Amino acid sequence: MKIKKIRSFAFKVIIVCLIVIIMVSGWQLYKAFEKYYKARIQYNDVIKTSGSVNVKGTFTGEIDWQSLLSQNEDIRAWIYLKDTIINYPVVRGSDNSFYLTHMFNKAYNGAGALFMDANAPDNFEGFNTVIYGHHMKDGSMLARIDKYRNQDYYEKNKQLELITPQAKYHLRVVGFELVDASSEAYKWSFGSDQEKQSLLDFTARNSVINTEDKADVNDKLVTFSTCVYATGEERYVLVTKMVPWTESELKDAIDEQKAIDSSSIKEKEDKGTDNKKSNNKGTL
Repeated sequence: MKIKKIRSFAFKVIIVCLIVIIMVSGWQLYKAFEKYYKARIQYNDVIKTSGSVNVKGTFTGEIDWQSLLSQNEDIRAWIYLKDTIINYPVVRGSDNSFYLTHMFNKAYNGAGALFMDANAPDNFEGFNTVIYGHHMKDGSMLARIDKYRNQDYYEKNKQLELITPQAKYHLRVVGFELVDASSEAYKWSFGSDQEKQSLLDFTARNSVINTEDKADVNDKLVTFSTCVYATGEERYVLVTKMVPWTESELKDAIDEQKAIDSSSIKEKEDKGTDNKKSNNKGTL
């Protein structure tokens, strides 16, 4: 009888422990999803404010910088990769810590923001500008650059787009690497062309894909860095070079944006007319 009571008590303790574990796990899962949800909402709002993807779902590179600057003066650029979630503002803080845990609106969130190395020259003026972003488990922020491990993915996605208040650039991919956090890939200070060439040689040696585009010491690089979950110590690094949009591309983008805006205005006017007709019918 005594043994039965002990067994019964032990069984109840186990059940209680399991319930506690389930509750704690559920709470942790909820907090994780809450973080992702809030980040998605925030960045979707920023996308709408920026006008980076218009009502037709087209990216023209026409960004509402005034609206973005009114929200956060740290903004420096906009990054876009077709057919992915990468459609984000890029900021530059006073250090490399703040935006690890704060979004574009500076609200605390583990998703953080895409941010430039605060120690390097500002406004993409240096030879190698490094942009950091988290490898989020829901595929957001810079998680999708890991697809560049695959040669076939590169063949279909050879460039990203970089838009600044001053200019528009194609970012032509020149390499994709798996490196450690102290790698030469993060070098931003260069005293000579030889040092620049050393970085280019490092990229060529370590790239896991063969790229159509190559860079030289007269180019400017933009390097994207995100964590590798499997190890924690290594980083995925996507190396690109800046290529200005042509005059023809700039004109086409402006014309396309104007056409889309005009179409949107007409649709709103037509909808307003239809609503008035419907209201008038209701009064007969």
